[in-house]
Amino acid sequence: MKKTISFPEGFWWGTSLSSHQSEGGNLNSWTQWESAGKIKDGEQSGKAADHWNLYPEDFKNLQWLNGNTHRFSIEWSRLMPTRDSWNKEVAQHYREMILFLISLNIRPVICLFHFSLPLWICEQGGFENPQTVSDFVLFTEKAQAEFGDLVSHWITVNEPMVYALGGYAAGLTPPGIQDFTKMMRVNLNLLRGHGRAYHAIKKKDKNAQISFAQHLRAFAPKNKLFPLDWLGAKVADEIFNWSWFKTIQSGKINISAPTIFKAHEECAECLGALDFLALNYYGHDLVSFNPFSKAKFKVSTSEKFHKTDMGWDINPGGLKAILKKIKHRSLGQYPLLISENGLADAKDSKRALFIYEHLIEFLETCSALDLQPMGYLHWSLIDNFEWIDGYYPRFGLFAVDYKTQTRTARPSAYYFKEMGERNTVFPPLIKS
Repeated sequence: MKKTISFPEGFWWGTSLSSHQSEGGNLNSWTQWESAGKIKDGEQSGKAADHWNLYPEDFKNLQWLNGNTHRFSIEWSRLMPTRDSWNKEVAQHYREMILFLISLNIRPVICLFHFSLPLWICEQGGFENPQTVSDFVLFTEKAQAEFGDLVSHWITVNEPMVYALGGYAAGLTPPGIQDFTKMMRVNLNLLRGHGRAYHAIKKKDKNAQISFAQHLRAFAPKNKLFPLDWLGAKVADEIFNWSWFKTIQSGKINISAPTIFKAHEECAECLGALDFLALNYYGHDLVSFNPFSKAKFKVSTSEKFHKTDMGWDINPGGLKAILKKIKHRSLGQYPLLISENGLADAKDSKRALFIYEHLIEFLETCSALDLQPMGYLHWSLIDNFEWIDGYYPRFGLFAVDYKTQTRTARPSAYYFKEMGERNTVFPPLIKS
């Protein structure tokens, strides 16, 4: 029998977007990568979903969904095309976007870094270069001065381990490097950037609430009879999921992977630099580990689960496992925001059930473990440019016709809307 659960009082209900994926018209590390033919089918972001111009329609659609919160990123490359510049017209445009959200009684949550870098940052080596940490803090200070009167909740960095691994270990995303030592250096500089950005915001607004958005995955060994796979799953879990939180708790960086890398450093600026947990959850991985291979780790899917259009496993139970670890790792004092959760589903045949099952796991497990469920933000409000996979993945509650930029509510959007109206998680009553 399907369950029904009421939203907790004050529950955040809404969506997420990122600047490069939705706005269009950017010039940054990703547009440079796209122009080099690195995207599936040679696609380029171009106008993307033209959210830069069509945000009033998109935000009215979010209001129609009964959303009360929207998380989005501001584009560093637009606001600071050079280190010594601040584009006042772009800043005013973002202010108008934020004010429009507020006029609709929708809470804005700003993310400062969501994968895309200004070209001048790329030229100095990106986050391999410690100078970029200082530049990121400068950007943070300028953003807080510009928008801090309107925004109380901030996310400094989105999915830092995804960024570091994709660009510096797997080499699939900008800058396309395969070097574990550089990957670790980038990760450590991102950590320091978060810590310093946290304190820069707090210095100007002691009541601001700040987090980073951590992509958490449930890892399991590919072969349960193979000890190295158990080791690989444990190492992946410790580094990918929990290394940042351990640094926040201790003020020390202690990260190591057998035969690959190790880092032991002080990080005093990170100690306690967290006010809530922003969690991005999409599923799980089966891990194979061979320390003698070049890749070291290999991840795969399971035959047990239904798949998204991108072949990702749909595993709501993995979220429960992660929440148990949050409690076990003494992180239960923080309010928990699911800052991204969604799936590529062009036919919209799985989305409503996906949302329902993840919300049930989230709210039930939080209740059982005495955790604090802060809210749920669905990825995404609209279809958008999905990085190296281009335009074929469809994550939006609203479909986008990229030729006309027409938005159309998918059936699952009506389900999402009714849950927001009733402040209740209930089983899908429509075929989505």
